[in-house]
Amino acid sequence: MWFINRFDASGATYNIPAVLRLTGAGSEASGPNVTGELDVDALRQAVIDVLERHEVLRTSFPAENGIPFQQVGDIAEFDDRRIWQIADSVDGVIAAATTGFDVTTQWPIRVRLAQADSAGQEYLLAVVAHHIGLDGESMLPLVTDIVTAYSARTQGDSPSWTPLPVQFADYAIWQHEVLGSADDTQSVIGRQLGYWREQLAGLPDVLELPADRQRPRVASYLGADHSFDFPREVSDAITATAKRFGTTEFMVVHAALSVLLARLSASDDIAVATPTAGRGQAVLDPLVGMFVNTLVLRARVSGGESFATLLDNVRATDLEAFTHADVPFEAVVEALDPVRSEAFAPLAQVILSFNPAASVADAGVDVGGLRMEPVAVDEVPAQVDLAVMVSTGDADRPWSGILRYATDLFDESTIASMSDRFVRLIAALTADPDGAVGDAELLGTDEMTRVLGSSAGADVEVSPLLVTDVVAAQVTSSPEATALWFEGRGVSYAEFGARVNTLARELISSGVGPDVAVGVCIDRGVEMVVAIHAIVAAGGQYVPFGTDTPADRVQYMVDTAGVDLVLVTDASAHMVSRVGSVGTLVVSCDGDIDLTAPPVSAVDRIAPVSPDNAIYTLFTSGSTGRPKGVTLPHEAVLNRLWWGLDELPIDHTDTVILKTPYTFDVSVPELFAPLMVGARMVILKPGGHTEPLYVAEVIEQTRA
Repeated sequence: MWFINRFDASGATYNIPAVLRLTGAGSEASGPNVTGELDVDALRQAVIDVLERHEVLRTSFPAENGIPFQQVGDIAEFDDRRIWQIADSVDGVIAAATTGFDVTTQWPIRVRLAQADSAGQEYLLAVVAHHIGLDGESMLPLVTDIVTAYSARTQGDSPSWTPLPVQFADYAIWQHEVLGSADDTQSVIGRQLGYWREQLAGLPDVLELPADRQRPRVASYLGADHSFDFPREVSDAITATAKRFGTTEFMVVHAALSVLLARLSASDDIAVATPTAGRGQAVLDPLVGMFVNTLVLRARVSGGESFATLLDNVRATDLEAFTHADVPFEAVVEALDPVRSEAFAPLAQVILSFNPAASVADAGVDVGGLRMEPVAVDEVPAQVDLAVMVSTGDADRPWSGILRYATDLFDESTIASMSDRFVRLIAALTADPDGAVGDAELLGTDEMTRVLGSSAGADVEVSPLLVTDVVAAQVTSSPEATALWFEGRGVSYAEFGARVNTLARELISSGVGPDVAVGVCIDRGVEMVVAIHAIVAAGGQYVPFGTDTPADRVQYMVDTAGVDLVLVTDASAHMVSRVGSVGTLVVSCDGDIDLTAPPVSAVDRIAPVSPDNAIYTLFTSGSTGRPKGVTLPHEAVLNRLWWGLDELPIDHTDTVILKTPYTFDVSVPELFAPLMVGARMVILKPGGHTEPLYVAEVIEQTRA
C-alpha cells in the first residue's frame, strides 16, 4: 500500500469510503412523529474520540533513506490536519471519497459533512479512509464507534466503551515476531514462501479475458459495478453440491468461476485471488487496522475433466492455500518476482470475494434522534480487471452478486453477459457434476442464435479458397485499375500482382512454404504491402515487426515464431542487423517489372497450401510483459474478411486508407479486403496515422 501510494498519491484506488445520509428519525421515547436534529459539535467530538481510541487512524508513514516507518500523531493535531471539515455542498462530500491521500504526511482518514437541504433536516456525511490504515471489515467497528461516541456526546457524556487491549501496532509487531524473517527458510514465513514459490511457479503473467478495448499501458483504476442475482434453485444446487462432495460453497463457486474464466480466455491455467480477513483472534474484532490478506488460488482446468474431478482438485488447493495464509501478499509477490506492470495487477487479475464485509449500516441505524443510512458512491475503484463478489443471503434473501470491472477494458453490456454466463454455467455444472466442464452450457438461447446466424441454426458458408487466390483473381480481372496509392505514386493491379508474384517466387526458391514464418520489418509504403502479399502467395506466414521495436524484443519474437528470414528495405535493414541468427532479403519496388509474371500456383509452391495453414503470426504489444504470438489460418482470416465485406460492403469504386499499424490484427482487413474487391488502397506515410490533419489532407487528396 505504501509503495503504490508513493507511485501515485493522487488516485482514490485504495480509498474505503462510507457515505451516510443523516435525517431526522422517530424517537421511541418522544413518539414516532418527533424528529431529531444533528448535533454537529457532538459529531465532531465523536470523530475525535474515535481517532483517540484507534491510533492507526492518526498514523502517517514517512520514509527515512527510502525505508517507511510509522509515525503516530497526537490527537491535538486534529484541527491542524483538517480531518474534520464542513463542506460547502454535497459535491464536496462526494469529492472527499474520490480524492487520494498522501500517506507519508496525512493521517489515513478524513471526515466531511454537508447540509443537504435548506431546512437542516438532512445531512450527508463521508467517512473516508485509506487502505493502508484499515480494511473493509474495519469500517463496521469504525462507524459503530462513531455512532456510540455521538450518542454519548449528545447526552453530554464521554463514550463508555471498553478500552482496547491492543492497538494495530501491537499486532504488527507480534506478526513480525511470530512469522520471522523471509530470509530464514525455517521461519514461519520462510516455510510458507517455499510453498507459494512452488505452487505459483510458471503462472502466466496475465489472464486475458475477451475485452471491449485493448489494455492500456497504464491502468486508470476506474471501475463500475454490475449487480446480478442467483435464482433460488441455483444457490440451492451450490449448497447441495458442496454437501455431496464434502466441500464448501466457496469452493463450488471458485471451481465454477475457474471454468468460466478458462473458457472465456482459452487458457487452462487460472489464477483467482481471494481476500482473507486476517482476524484470527477475538481481541482483534473491535480493532481498526489493515488485517486483510490476499491469497492466490491456482486451478488447472481441462475441458475434458468432470466438474467433480475439478472440484476435488480445487478443494485440495484451497485448503492448502488457507493453511499458508499467514505470509503477506506483498511478500509472496516479492519472492516470486512476477512481471510488474502499470497495466495489470501481479499474479492474479480476478478476485473472488465470498460474503464480503457488510457495507456500513446496511440496514440503517437510529441514534440520537437521527437516521443514518448508506449512500452509494457512483465512482468505484477497480483494483483488478474483475472482482466477483458473492453474497449468500439467507432464508428470506436470495444469493446475489456484484461484478466490479475495470472500465478501461469492459463495457457494462459485456459484463452483464458474463454474469449471465456465470450463473448459467454454475447451474449446468452442479446439475451434472460428472459431465465434462467443457460441455457445460455457457451460451444463452439468444447468443446461440446469433452464433449460428439464424434461429434455425443455418450453416455459415466458408470459402474453400485461399486469401491469395481471391487477390490474384482480382488482379486478373482489373489489371488497369489502381491497386495502391502512396505519396502521389499509383500502382496498378497489374504491377502489384507482378511484383508480388516475382517476390513470391524468390521466397519459394529460398525455402518459404506452408507455415514457414517470414519476418517483415518495413515501414509503410508499397514495399510493405507487396512483401506481405508475396509471403502469403508463396504459402508462408508473415510475422510483422515495427521498425522501431527494440532489438531484444525482435529477437524474442524471431525465436518464438521460428523466423529465419526477414524482409527489409535499405532503410530498415540496420534494424534487423542487430538480431542474430536470421537472414534478410531487401525488397524494392522501384524500377521496371515484368507485368506478364503469372500468378503463383500450387505447382510453383514447395507444397500445397491448405485453408488450415497459417497466414500470419501477430504478437501482442507486450504491455502485459513479454509479447505473445497469435497465429491464424487462411480459413479463419478469409471467413472474417468476407464477413466484414458483407457487413460493410466496398467495391471497385471505393478508396480505403491503410491506417492501422501492421503489427495489430485490425490491420488485416485493411491489408487484404480492398484488394479482394478491386478497391484502391491508400497507404499513409510512416507515422502519418497519428497526424489527424495529414489524414484529412490525404482523404481530400484521394477523394474519388
